[in-house]
Amino acid sequence: MITTKKIEKRFGGYICRRCINEVYKVNLTRHDCIYKSFDVCPRCGVEHNIVHDFRSSGVRIMKKAKVGFRARYVVLPLLAVLIIGGAFVAHSNWDLIQAARIGLTTDLETIQLQQKEKDQALAKELGIDGVVTDDMASQAAADLEAYLNGGGSVSGDGSNLPISYRFSGTGANGGGEGTSGSGYGTGTPEKDIIATYTAQLYGLRDVFQGRLNGLMDQARAEYAALPEEEQTSSAKRSIINSKIGQGEAMEEQCDAMVDAYLKQMESELKAAGQSTDSVKELRDYYEETKINQKAAYMAQARNS
Repeated sequence: MITTKKIEKRFGGYICRRCINEVYKVNLTRHDCIYKSFDVCPRCGVEHNIVHDFRSSGVRIMKKAKVGFRARYVVLPLLAVLIIGGAFVAHSNWDLIQAARIGLTTDLETIQLQQKEKDQALAKELGIDGVVTDDMASQAAADLEAYLNGGGSVSGDGSNLPISYRFSGTGANGGGEGTSGSGYGTGTPEKDIIATYTAQLYGLRDVFQGRLNGLMDQARAEYAALPEEEQTSSAKRSIINSKIGQGEAMEEQCDAMVDAYLKQMESELKAAGQSTDSVKELRDYYEETKINQKAAYMAQARNS
């Protein structure tokens, strides 16, 4: 019988009812499940009520669940392992080795927690802890998504890219009115510039992680839609190969936008007579985040 413990082991955490129904071909209702948290589902990546156990009615349903699901859904981890070798990861084999070392020895929840800790450590190191909020990163992601969906891209020196929050002066985060821009400020020119571009990079990260997840979902859906007799290794390879190019294009686009933002940031810091050490810190953070993201997919694949 499929239990929530087995589900947790497979996906690196408890998942939502919708995913359970989809994966195991059952029809659980909310009354069949016991919920203990509202969180991001590790399978679909969307915030849902997470199923931690089944009621007696749910247990009866799961006893009839199809256990021969591995072949149908194995395309997700296969695609992850292959596509992340190009999309949203660094170029060198050393980066692949680092990600494999993490992803094959660490569970998904731990990797995600480590990423949050790295985010917090970066903010403290840059002196902007608590300045760039989650809402700001979400707004930056929404603005960037709209920009890209409208055909926007990097051109020239990248000054055409959107800036969602221009920190300047003291502003809302510094106890006074901003001298210009959005009215958000840290109190120092250096930190204003750092906060401005950190918000954009957080948003950019969210956009491309979401797009990569969407690409993987497309591949999984294409495979699941095939008649059972056509769900072969050859079909998996064909679907994966059809997505690799898109994944590589995502990486190139993301890298180009990160480079453009960091060059703009460096230029502004120099013009303000400030240190540019933070530019390297943000670039290193970006590369580390790509490695961690790949490791997370490897961990998910390991538990599938």
